[in-house]
Amino acid sequence: MKKMISLAVILSCVLSVPAFADGPNDGHRPGQPTVWQNGPDHDGHAPQGGPDAHHQGDHDQHGPDRDGHDKRDLARHEQNHFAWRGNDFRKGHPAPAPFRGDEYRVRDWSDRGLPPQVLAPLIEQAGFASYYVPEHGHIPTRRDTAHPRTGTAELPDDRYTRTLDPWTTLAAAAAVTERIRLATAVALPVQSDPITLAKTIATLDHISGGRVTLGVGFGWNLDELADHKVPPARRRTMLREYLEAMRALWTEEEAEFDGEFVQFGPSWAWPKSTQSHIPVQVGAAGNEKNFKWIARSADGWITTPGEADIEGSVLLLKQIWADAGREGDPEIVVLDFKPVPEKLEKWRELGVTTVLYGLPDDTVERASGYLAKLAGKLGLAPVPA
Repeated sequence: MKKMISLAVILSCVLSVPAFADGPNDGHRPGQPTVWQNGPDHDGHAPQGGPDAHHQGDHDQHGPDRDGHDKRDLARHEQNHFAWRGNDFRKGHPAPAPFRGDEYRVRDWSDRGLPPQVLAPLIEQAGFASYYVPEHGHIPTRRDTAHPRTGTAELPDDRYTRTLDPWTTLAAAAAVTERIRLATAVALPVQSDPITLAKTIATLDHISGGRVTLGVGFGWNLDELADHKVPPARRRTMLREYLEAMRALWTEEEAEFDGEFVQFGPSWAWPKSTQSHIPVQVGAAGNEKNFKWIARSADGWITTPGEADIEGSVLLLKQIWADAGREGDPEIVVLDFKPVPEKLEKWRELGVTTVLYGLPDDTVERASGYLAKLAGKLGLAPVPA
């Protein structure tokens, strides 16, 4: 039986990191699509990953060709139906089995966009599987750290400075949804108190009925980390201790931890997580060092925006995963900007479990229209309200 890729929606992301929806991994849930939210830039243009980027031909001036055929009719037909490798994709109909899942994902985060209690139901009703949000507590106005995309202290987008608190955002989404997973891409746990954060995440998992996925990062903005007293050279060790300590609080009757950065004696802490294991995904560059960290301390990898050709990285991760004695396969979340069937099929064969797409969230009309359009291209069936 072929593995399926999940398709998801993600809101404008400070990481500019879209993610894939989860697919079946040796007994895991079937895959689903995810969507990624992108709002307009400073000049009012839709950024890469917005509706215009997903359908580049929408604004072309189509007219009759030299043979007298009207390309406008062809364009409309191609938007609603296409066949590929013996699979029939039709707008408004379920995707063929190899491309279909029962969950989909989304991410939202800016204070200038739609609030989560409005956007999350739109995402769920469109048939997507998850809702992803990023985290930045603050952005120092003066920074020495170069941004990974710009190569300088300049930010690619001022939305970095306007992110909502991820846990409050996801709690609001949990209250108005029933099915979509609630995720971060990525959270920065080391900027919080680990005991308090463990309770916050466990509470979210409890009230959502076990729908939390924890996407984490090491933190590229060293100036931001410094204000939280995080030693840059030890942030990986610190994150590992946070995850181990929080897992103890989520699962053990009497939890205790004694590490370099986290220490507490035997303690009671409720609620426990509803899930027996909250999945942890790490957003980081695809290299041996990061993959060894993931194989030891996490459940999957979230790609970065610049990683277009991931085949070598996926194979390396799977080898390191197996060498570490981990069972099954790692979750692999890939950022995408335009759904291309050949590309999705290749990723599915590689073992990619989640694909994340951008979503404009400035108005209900634009967000719902874009979700319907993207869902049609992906063959997702709307979920009855």
